[in-house]
Amino acid sequence: MQAPFSRFGRFLFASIAAFVLMCLASCGSGTSKVDEFIPSRIVVIGDSYSYLGSPATNYQERITVNDGTINNWAIQVATNYGLSTAAADGKLISGIVNAGTGTEFTIAQIKNQIGALTGSNTPKAGDLLLVMGGAVDIFNKAITLGASPTDAALTLAKADIKTQAHSLRDYVRSLVNPSGLNHIMLLAVPSLAGSPFSKISSLDTTLEALAREFNDSLKENFGTQKSGEGIRLYDAEVLFKGVTYLHSLGITNRTDKFCDGTTAARSLILTACTDTVNLSYLYATDKYPTPIVHRLLGNQVYNTMRGYSGW
Repeated sequence: MQAPFSRFGRFLFASIAAFVLMCLASCGSGTSKVDEFIPSRIVVIGDSYSYLGSPATNYQERITVNDGTINNWAIQVATNYGLSTAAADGKLISGIVNAGTGTEFTIAQIKNQIGALTGSNTPKAGDLLLVMGGAVDIFNKAITLGASPTDAALTLAKADIKTQAHSLRDYVRSLVNPSGLNHIMLLAVPSLAGSPFSKISSLDTTLEALAREFNDSLKENFGTQKSGEGIRLYDAEVLFKGVTYLHSLGITNRTDKFCDGTTAARSLILTACTDTVNLSYLYATDKYPTPIVHRLLGNQVYNTMRGYSGW
């Protein structure tokens, strides 16, 4: 027979445990996110990663496979927020306009894109601004340096890339207006090494060094942001590096471009690169990713913004 005290001890322990669990549940139900920001509209500026196409081509010249799926990360973000992505609805605004000059925008050119948005397209309170740039500057600098730059040349190139990163960071900071546009997501560049472009040109090492310099400089003195407003930084550098993770998603070809001209549906002309059998490819072109990777990036950015602490 058990002693009465033993039974009482177990009863007391169970009662205390139940009380603690009740308190925890109560505390959890009473808390809320710092800022559960839900945008009424999304505005996008940047380069080829973020180009949404033009009305002249029915938005079909995005820099990826135009296979009828969600094929741009910004569109994935908008979709996750439940915003219409139809251009006529005005819920997704692009500042990246292809005016016959292509979409290989440098940071200096990206800084002009907001100013080109006028009228109802001007960013305002309630908007989410998505900003992604720097890859073009890095690719251009790597081409100039070549595969085996001298230490002195690489040092100078890194200094220039650092300046460009600071320029983009400071420009985005200048856009924050507490009474107006106050929700901005700035993305670091993904790893650029390992792309078909870098493989053909043997620029892996150079691209890796410059991309790391850019991203480190983008974060440098980034500072803390006031709760509920300001800039958030998403580090996309590791996106293309997670070999095991990408493989688990079926993305097994990480070095060849899908739009390679082997068939009519895999045309080098992106408006005609429409083959839906592209899920195993990381890259659509020699530099830019396939729709599945765009969706992956968009989901990760969205999940970051909707995380535990909110905006």
